[in-house]
Amino acid sequence: MDKIILGIVSVLAIGSIIGMTVLLNYEEDKGKQIMSNKPENISDVINPSITVIFDNYLYKEGLKTAWGFSCLIRGIEKTILFDTGGDGSILFENMKKLNIDPKEIDLIVFSHIHGDHTGGLHSFLEKNQNVTIYMPESFPERFKSDAKKYGATVVDVKEPVKICENVYSTGELGISIIEQFTSAERFGMS
Repeated sequence: MDKIILGIVSVLAIGSIIGMTVLLNYEEDKGKQIMSNKPENISDVINPSITVIFDNYLYKEGLKTAWGFSCLIRGIEKTILFDTGGDGSILFENMKKLNIDPKEIDLIVFSHIHGDHTGGLHSFLEKNQNVTIYMPESFPERFKSDAKKYGATVVDVKEPVKICENVYSTGELGISIIEQFTSAERFGMS
């Protein structure tokens, strides 16, 4: 029963963090932005999945836990690593146990600057520099330049932006902790 409750809590947490149940599809209408939850082309979202890689709750036996978060989003146009957890060695140990190859990841999207969400980045970039990283524009310049030194492409996100087909960022939100959320077409969770 505890595992079921933990699973439900994990799904709810992921849903609230990533905002996967609503498509943010911005269309121009007389200079205003309109949000729609209707898919442009439902066939574009084939078989999406979310795999939690790094979390402080044990949801799968054999994985290491630590304070922080990271998940992998597959089944859309690009494979996305959402946050990198707080420790690169734990991130990679869990990736190995989950049969996730770092080279399959196309994009990294950061929610916010806290180390428990960004701490695994440098370890990740040692294994895969061929990624584009979407981070809030308010991230420190040193953090951005360190990522660029590895050869990664860094995209500053201030306003809503399309990350890839059917995946969007809200742009920066908040005052004291600046965050961004991603949202994707339906993801079979509605």
